[in-house]
Amino acid sequence: MAKHSLHSGFNAMNHKQLLNHVAAAPLVLALDDDVSRLVSRQMLGPSPVPHEVVQQAVTHKLFRRWNCVFEAADDEVTENYRDKAWIVAATTLHKYGLSSPHCTERAVQAIDRLNEKVALSDSFFRRSDEAKNLLRSAPIPLKRRPSVPDDVTFWRAGDVVSYQLDRRYHALYVHEIQRGNTVPLVEFFDLRLDRKPVASDLTGLRAAGGKYNDGIRRIEQYAVYGMRNHPDMANQFVLVQAGWNSPPLQDHLEPAVGLYSVIDIFELQNQVDRTF
Repeated sequence: MAKHSLHSGFNAMNHKQLLNHVAAAPLVLALDDDVSRLVSRQMLGPSPVPHEVVQQAVTHKLFRRWNCVFEAADDEVTENYRDKAWIVAATTLHKYGLSSPHCTERAVQAIDRLNEKVALSDSFFRRSDEAKNLLRSAPIPLKRRPSVPDDVTFWRAGDVVSYQLDRRYHALYVHEIQRGNTVPLVEFFDLRLDRKPVASDLTGLRAAGGKYNDGIRRIEQYAVYGMRNHPDMANQFVLVQAGWNSPPLQDHLEPAVGLYSVIDIFELQNQVDRTF
C-alpha cells in the first residue's frame, strides 16, 4: 500500500508533476518517445517477455544514445541541460516501469545541483524529497505494451548528419524524406572519426555499404523511424551541412539486396556495429 501511495497518493509527487517541474518540455517529449519506442518493441510478441530482459535491453540501448548528452564536454552540452536530462531519463524510465540505479542516483545528484543554483522553482525545491522518494521507489512494471507516438521527421533531403555512438562519429547522407515527412532515407559515408565530421571530410567520399555474410559489400540504405528532431535533443544526430549535392559514391559496391532496410534509431546502433 505504501508503494502505491508514492505513485498516486493525494500528497505524493507523481511522474507528470516531477517532469513539469523540470520545465523542459522538448526534452521530456524526446525521452518519452525513445523509451516508449524501446519498451513497445521489447514487449512485442505472443509471449510475455521477462521484466529483467526488457529492462536490460531498454536501458542499454537508451544510454548508448543519450550518453551523447551525459558524456558530452561542457562546451558542447551545459551542465544544467545534462542535469535536467538525468532527471527526465530517470523519471521516464520509472514511469514505464523500469529503473537504472546509476541513472537514479545521477538524477538525485542533479536535483541537488539544480536546487543549489536556484535553476528550478521554489515549489520544486520544497518538494525535492518527494521527487527523490519517487525515483528511488520500486517502479511498477507495465502489463501492456505502451503506444508509440506518430512518426514525423524534421530532417530534409540533402542533409549531411553527424551520428555519434560510443564516442565515435559517423556521417549520414539523407537521400529523401519518405511518406509525408515521416521517415528519412539515409546512407552512411565510409567514415569513422574521434570527432564530429565537417564538410571537408566528405567531398568525394565513398559509401560504407553493408557487410554481408558472404564477405561482399553492397549498397545499403535505411529508412530510419524515430530520427525525428532537428536539433536532436540527445545530441546524437547533428547537422553537418544542409543542401549537400554529393551523395556518397557507390561504384565500388555491389547492387543492394532490396531497395532499403526499414529500421528505427535504436536498430541503427546494430547496423553501425555490423558495418564499422
